[in-house]
Amino acid sequence: MPLNRLLLGLVCCLLATSCIKDNEEGANLEPGDRLPAFSVQLTDATVFNSQSLAGKGGMIVFFHTGCPDCQEELPRIQELWDDATLRSSIWLVPISREQDGASIEAYWQANGLTMPYNAQTGRKIYSLFASVSIPRIYVFSADGIIRHVYDDSYLPTADALRANLSF
Repeated sequence: MPLNRLLLGLVCCLLATSCIKDNEEGANLEPGDRLPAFSVQLTDATVFNSQSLAGKGGMIVFFHTGCPDCQEELPRIQELWDDATLRSSIWLVPISREQDGASIEAYWQANGLTMPYNAQTGRKIYSLFASVSIPRIYVFSADGIIRHVYDDSYLPTADALRANLSF
């Protein structure tokens, strides 16, 4: 019996520390798919939508600051944002999934993040892209075609993402 309790406890701990993987309704976009039509305004007042692509590729990142995998990946995304040359040639669009701006801003402050983001308290935008798991990273080319998709099964380094953004 004690071994069963130990195993149950271990499973509960693993579930508590992993990111949310639920079966909500949503798309399942893959490389080769076109970006869906949507519009978001980032905290720096930049508006990103299908019409604003204007010949620039980039990356859309879905995150929640309570997710351990997102906590690991966000500094890598920040590293890309800090590269002014790269930033001027691509779109970088971090979008929260089910998290308000105040809690994101507190996390940003506590962790020295400066990149702008869009706070979504629901799944309206996220469900256009996916149905399960965060972080989710979509690298897209200037024509709006998704070239790479990453989720929590593989968290790319900043260098791997930078290489993917070389169109």
